[in-house]
Amino acid sequence: MFEPKDFQGETATRLQVIVMILIGKHPLADFHGLMQHEKRKFNDRLNKYIQNLPEEWEDKVKEDFYVACNNEIFNENFQSELHPPSLINTDIQLLPKEETI
Repeated sequence: MFEPKDFQGETATRLQVIVMILIGKHPLADFHGLMQHEKRKFNDRLNKYIQNLPEEWEDKVKEDFYVACNNEIFNENFQSELHPPSLINTDIQLLPKEETI
């Protein structure tokens, strides 16, 4: 069913959003900012969620993620200022100049 590579990238993000809602947290909450007992609760709920996924789990995870986003994030009550990005890259980036033909 799941392999370690499945817990990377978009799938990991989707699972985190889904499980945060299942444990009563805001979907954009940072796992590392949770208290120890909340992390255990998160991990327990994540394991239960994964165990109950169907064989074709990708569609189910995507569907649950989209529902979570539409219900909890993309609504008129969302306050983006309360959820700053966890990483902001302020390093100077050198962009190559476009070649003219």
